[in-house]
Amino acid sequence: DDHHQCDYAVQYSAGADQHTGRLCVAARMHGEPPECGNGGSAKDRRRSHWCRLPVVAALDVSRTRSAHEKWGLISMPLVEPAAPLRLLRAGYAPEDWVAVFLKSYATNETFQRVVAIKQIANWRFLAWLRSRNAGGWNIYVSVNAVTANGRSRARDRVSAVRHVFLEADQDGPQVLARLANRSDLPPPSYLLHSSRNRVHVFWRVAGFDIARVEALQKQLAHELNTDTAATSCSQTTRLPGYFNHKRRPPELVTMDYGRVGRV
Repeated sequence: DDHHQCDYAVQYSAGADQHTGRLCVAARMHGEPPECGNGGSAKDRRRSHWCRLPVVAALDVSRTRSAHEKWGLISMPLVEPAAPLRLLRAGYAPEDWVAVFLKSYATNETFQRVVAIKQIANWRFLAWLRSRNAGGWNIYVSVNAVTANGRSRARDRVSAVRHVFLEADQDGPQVLARLANRSDLPPPSYLLHSSRNRVHVFWRVAGFDIARVEALQKQLAHELNTDTAATSCSQTTRLPGYFNHKRRPPELVTMDYGRVGRV
């Protein structure tokens, strides 16, 4: 759906014995911090409502029921104003910095800012993102942590690999069905539905270096028929709770989370 590899822009474990003859998907998988439950704290949600951020119903996004049942994934049918917080807190360390990338497909304008996770989690920053999205801008975040106080998310600026990531740019339900049949792979930590039949797949990981994660992502992309151009560690994903304005009409970006903390 969206690559943006240029310079702009549940938890389960799998041991080496589960991946004989291939790279291990995760050296270590993380549990979700307690504050991640239900899309952020009550205080976060109150602040969002004070900003008059809209709470909108999710669009009918195609799911693969058998895969979701097998993995125990929990869908978020309604968007909370604090929906981005759950991914930010589940997917990154509290001290991480990430690249926030905005793009308008109407004007081809782009904007990128490297910021700390705690700064994005501030209600004023979230209100600014909501305002930009309401004006037709698409909202992205780097899949991995980047160097603090920088301006780039380029490969050599990735400071920590946080995810093994795949992007199914078409035939998302079929990709999830193939993935569910792979007994050699752990269930995904979470799935992001960027638009109808398009899905981003994440495994929250630790202990990977850049070369290793890119090799694994390329291998899995070939095996599962996902986007081979979306295998750089500098990849972006969309933030849930905002609209995908690349589609007409715009489609709401939603998340499914696995049973957090399970190993």
